[in-house]
Amino acid sequence: MSGEVALTPTQCDAALRLLAAFRPLSAVRGDDLQRAFAQDTNVMEVFLQIAGLTWKDARRLSSVELPAEPSPFLTPLQFASIVALVHFARVTRGRAPVEVITSDLPPDEVLDSSHANGVSLGTLLAQRAAGGTWLAHRSRTSASVRIDVVSDICDDLQAAGVPFRASIKDRPYTKSARYLSEEVCAPGKRIGQLAIVVRSSNGTPAAAVCVAVAQDGGTARKTAATLLPVPLALTIPAYLLLAGPGWQSRTETLGLFHAFEGRVFTDRGRTDLVAALQQQYEGA
Repeated sequence: MSGEVALTPTQCDAALRLLAAFRPLSAVRGDDLQRAFAQDTNVMEVFLQIAGLTWKDARRLSSVELPAEPSPFLTPLQFASIVALVHFARVTRGRAPVEVITSDLPPDEVLDSSHANGVSLGTLLAQRAAGGTWLAHRSRTSASVRIDVVSDICDDLQAAGVPFRASIKDRPYTKSARYLSEEVCAPGKRIGQLAIVVRSSNGTPAAAVCVAVAQDGGTARKTAATLLPVPLALTIPAYLLLAGPGWQSRTETLGLFHAFEGRVFTDRGRTDLVAALQQQYEGA
């Protein structure tokens, strides 16, 4: 599979031609997919894209177990299950790709017509793959930024001699997000953005730190809505650090400022956050 590199329209069209050489795309069978895939490994990704699916989706939805990556050594039953999955996804409302949903034609006719007429189906599938690749890349990079920000705060707290627990992996102070939530939330409450819990001198929770990353305004708006009730769910003072360009000039930050009682910082103000947490620890 292509990972973070989307296939080009030319590559998609070449893969489709291999499949269509056996029979119309709407009638492709498992053995057709197997033979085409043996000639061009892009065939599997393109065939799944016909239904708006990825290999990860196929592994999750397939009626038989599939390996971590597609392989020419898949069994005939595995190839057949992938074909059945793509056919089912193409004709099922709520799962079907947009060209099927917006057409009055039967799904099979839409597919074969798209391949034969107008803008090439390869171009359509390449655009779909590129969009999914970008969204997946943005999600991964946002998660990476958050980990880096939380790690920097943890390093600063350690340097200041402030005890804490954090929800990032493979550190001496690591605790799961669920553990931290259960420790500092009111009964029946749980929050997803909780990153760090500062301890008091006697080891009890003293302050909670949430970290929210937004690369665009839409993400900032949605994230702000989930953050507003956070302080009310906690049994200790809540602090918030906002990172990423999505938070710039957002009116939602005013509501967050009030909800967190002024304890809102940006990634550029990390040292101020750490100083405030140190005061919280010393006063606890």
